[in-house]
Amino acid sequence: MTILHLIDIPWWSGLASYAMDCAEAHQEMGHKVFLLCENKSLSQKRARRMGLPCFAMGGRRFWAAPWNFMVLGFVLVRVRPDLMVAHTGSTHWMAVLWSILFRARVSRTRAVSQRLRPGFLSKWVYAGTDWVIAASDRLKEECEARLSLNGKVRALLPPVKNPALQAGGPLEARVPADKKIGVLARLDPKKGHFDILTAMSAVQARHPDCELHIAGAEENLPWSRLAEAAERMGLRRVLYHGFLEHEQIWDFMKGCRIGLIASLGSEEVSRALLEWMAAGRPVVATAVGCIPEILKDGEGGFVVPAGSASSLAEKLGALLEDLNLSEKMGKYNLERAARDFASARFKAHWHEILYA
Repeated sequence: MTILHLIDIPWWSGLASYAMDCAEAHQEMGHKVFLLCENKSLSQKRARRMGLPCFAMGGRRFWAAPWNFMVLGFVLVRVRPDLMVAHTGSTHWMAVLWSILFRARVSRTRAVSQRLRPGFLSKWVYAGTDWVIAASDRLKEECEARLSLNGKVRALLPPVKNPALQAGGPLEARVPADKKIGVLARLDPKKGHFDILTAMSAVQARHPDCELHIAGAEENLPWSRLAEAAERMGLRRVLYHGFLEHEQIWDFMKGCRIGLIASLGSEEVSRALLEWMAAGRPVVATAVGCIPEILKDGEGGFVVPAGSASSLAEKLGALLEDLNLSEKMGKYNLERAARDFASARFKAHWHEILYA
């Protein structure tokens, strides 16, 4: 089967990550896979590392839409796909329109927090769609509630690839005794970094040897602002690791005892949560997006209200004070990641969808 994936955002996000997970799964299943994406985007960079043939489009700005529509037509003439997978709304309608002429099937993935608009145009576009692939059960329920999709929606949780899971052998979750808390998230106000610093002020009052390690690209929040805030609060041992490539993430996580996610919204595809779980670490996370669905409160860590620095501090303290509890929760997460979020399971579900 020939499959063309469409994504028109330049940045790396849960949506982009999910799109590339799908493309990689199709590639590993033996399909002929192509990607149409914004030129010089991080998705393009990732695709080239995968050896995935790419075509360039102009991005999602509204004035680029006519050009992107024509580019997609030229690509379809060249590739003649059996299936187009649209990962954004701005590529979805184009795929449906062109599918009328090229007789290709269309799939839409839903891995974003924006609510569906059940208007006439939206209903028409989804009526011309063969499958809707939601990245969580919550998103699946939203699709079914807001649009009459007649059983087209499938929930397909994203996979996670940890070298430890792929190596085989017994699963072990030995968390470090050092009191290192890790944050893996782009620097953005939505990610709750200021709540993290406030929580750390309370944590370090009881655990002065505790360290906070932050990794992620500077996007809507410069590191200098966080460093200044940490200094004003009198925080010690707050280290910034910058943006980490995929291979570096595992080493970063192995050095941490606890994973921390303090997002104030979004997290429809919480890549960081899955990676912390696959690394065998307990996680303290806020109850946004798919997090309450994936992280089992009291089993693999703790789920707390968004925006509550005091709750973050309380649960972090509980894990810092009890190494056995940290290891128990880390082992639970590791086993669940191996069972429910393995790449083989993700590919098997896609096979069921494509050949049902």
